[in-house]
Amino acid sequence: MSGGEPLLDEKLIEKLEYIRTAMKTTFISLSTNAAVKYNFNKLKGLVDCIDISIPSLNASVYSKMRGMNCISIVKSNIQSCIECGFDVRVSCILTKLNKASIIGVLDFAEQKGVKSVRLGRYLPLRNANKCRDDYELNEDEIQVILSNVNKKKFSFKIIPPIGSLALIKSGYISIDYEGNLFLPNEDGKDVVINALKYKGDDLMCKIKELGINNIQPQIFSGLGQNKFGFKKYFKHNRIRSTNEYNMTII
Repeated sequence: MSGGEPLLDEKLIEKLEYIRTAMKTTFISLSTNAAVKYNFNKLKGLVDCIDISIPSLNASVYSKMRGMNCISIVKSNIQSCIECGFDVRVSCILTKLNKASIIGVLDFAEQKGVKSVRLGRYLPLRNANKCRDDYELNEDEIQVILSNVNKKKFSFKIIPPIGSLALIKSGYISIDYEGNLFLPNEDGKDVVINALKYKGDDLMCKIKELGINNIQPQIFSGLGQNKFGFKKYFKHNRIRSTNEYNMTII
């Protein structure tokens, strides 16, 4: 469950209850910036992992990347999640702005006892493509960071960046608020199919027909059955247009 920011979604609990009912044994991860105060006790039994994004513990760097300094709230939320017993993962996108702050984030994660840390590659997709010169690291710079991280021998699992942007563009199938299954690209999205137009096994048959060789389509295998009334969650009720503001949040 990811963004926009899920903690601002008034129907978050209802959606998570739907997912948990529909897929009782599925491992559910919620990705958040954790920049707002939230009662994480409400998510018990609905979420297995809470993935919290932290670009830096440096207030100046954090503010440049997020627009304001919310690091104290983020730290408090991490502590709350751990106390609630969640599997907590910290995510940190590697960029030119925060490359000197990465070890500090990992030291903090070690101190708090998180289960894993995901080091992400800056992906210049959609609006982020306009800012790639300001943020994107080259491969040599990424390898230097990873080498320094490996020297520290942290106790938690480290999830390294995906190998290349091409892997995302060819295999990371997602679904949007209109029911479109799509692959991301620099300009927006390559829509593969609309899940709301098919019933039962027709959806999976169509996905296979289109030649998407990826395990992710299995996630959507039950959408066409409409057993739990999933279509009511695909509504055109976004707060604003994606391009209303000329800004990028990382």
